[in-house]
Amino acid sequence: MRPVPAVVALLLAASLARAAEAPNYVQRLGIAWETWTYPHPVQFLPLTVKTALYQTFLDAVTSENVARMVSMKSATDNAEKMIKALSMEYNRARQSQITTELSEIMGGVEAMNK
Repeated sequence: MRPVPAVVALLLAASLARAAEAPNYVQRLGIAWETWTYPHPVQFLPLTVKTALYQTFLDAVTSENVARMVSMKSATDNAEKMIKALSMEYNRARQSQITTELSEIMGGVEAMNK
């Protein structure tokens, strides 16, 4: 899975255009703009930018944690493979040593019987 960069619009141009036209539309209806919307949509700009930056930081932290989890899973899998391989090698060496000792014992018994 590869990360795909994305472009996210913080403020839509159409929304700003509608916000700019809204006072004229509301005045044509005969309603005072101040009573129609408070606060003005442009006043939400700092909050919108802060929220977008906060979301970006959360995404970065999440991405880092996922990368660490994947890395640890890979390390765990590799360690398990290594343990399996070393255990197999150790068991073969031990079995070979036991077989050699048994052969020596059987050879000694046969030599004593002759």
